Amino acid sequence: MGILALGPFGISKNNTARMSIYKRPGSPHFYCRFEIGGKEIRRSTGTTDRSQAAEFENHIRQDAWHTYKLRIPRRYFEEGASRWLDEHDDKRSAHSDRTIIKWFRQHLDGMLLTDIDGDVIAQLRQAKRKDTLKNGKPVSRLTVNRHMAWLRSMLRAAKDQWEWIDAHPKIPMYREIPLEPRWITGKQFKNLHTALPPYLARCAAFAVYTGLRAGPIRAVQWNQVNMRKRVVLVKVSQAKNAKALRVPLGPNAMEVLRECKGRGDFVFTKDGEQVPVEMVNRAWRRACKKAKLEGLRFHDLRHTWASWHVQKGTPLHVLQQLGGWSSIEMVQRYAHLAPADLDRWARSIG
Repeated sequence: MGILALGPFGISKNNTARMSIYKRPGSPHFYCRFEIGGKEIRRSTGTTDRSQAAEFENHIRQDAWHTYKLRIPRRYFEEGASRWLDEHDDKRSAHSDRTIIKWFRQHLDGMLLTDIDGDVIAQLRQAKRKDTLKNGKPVSRLTVNRHMAWLRSMLRAAKDQWEWIDAHPKIPMYREIPLEPRWITGKQFKNLHTALPPYLARCAAFAVYTGLRAGPIRAVQWNQVNMRKRVVLVKVSQAKNAKALRVPLGPNAMEVLRECKGRGDFVFTKDGEQVPVEMVNRAWRRACKKAKLEGLRFHDLRHTWASWHVQKGTPLHVLQQLGGWSSIEMVQRYAHLAPADLDRWARSIG
């Protein structure tokens, strides 16, 4: 074969002609397809950006030719990230993983997995620590740890499952200092409820009266509600820990549901449609500012529900079942709110 018959990286023009970037039905990602040495190679690029997909294809072509000639495969970060997404697309944290991978691609695209060493890890940790949130505050150590934990999992898979690399670096984690759960008083919640637009006020009230997280509240439909038995059944697909949850309803929660009746298939709606994913939006922040509760998260309403329960004397093991927590350690955070109960038991032998 003459030199003129060769395309880039020594691949024949016939093979080059067959290279393409395309999308599969039902997948948002671009895929690449080409042929080397009579073998067709198809691979997900792990991105919805065509220019990034083209860069990924370029790397894959180089590696495929290198492997074909030398029989030694080389693996790049974006290839590992792509395979990780393909194998973990059904994870509940898949959306979060994509966000994390997007950040890593800014720093690691084009880097061989074998080149990710301790120095690179240290630089990545420093870079993430310098990131800021939308409000201008620095990211937390927990956020940095989540990013590093994903990278560690991917590298472990590359070594132990995919057998792409022989070793991977140790990835240290920052020591996390548990934050005190934020909760608000009944009077504060009343002020917040008054300041919220009606659709958000209903969501907030249901959260503070049931302890449900934002996700299940958005997703719950009327066929999951039994008004006669006063219960809501949260599906496995809607629960954080992948366990169905039976949520008993008190008088206040029932009143919220009666307000929602007749608004659509979903229990909680805005203008007849399912409420938006982002509950902590501009309207939420305005209401929090008006109620003098700046920085309050929607999830803090779950902390409020748990705190009110403990203050009313609900045993921690009962609270664990009501809230669907997988471990009692998660509930221990609220134990200090029942000092009178602890004092009573302490006096029993004194």
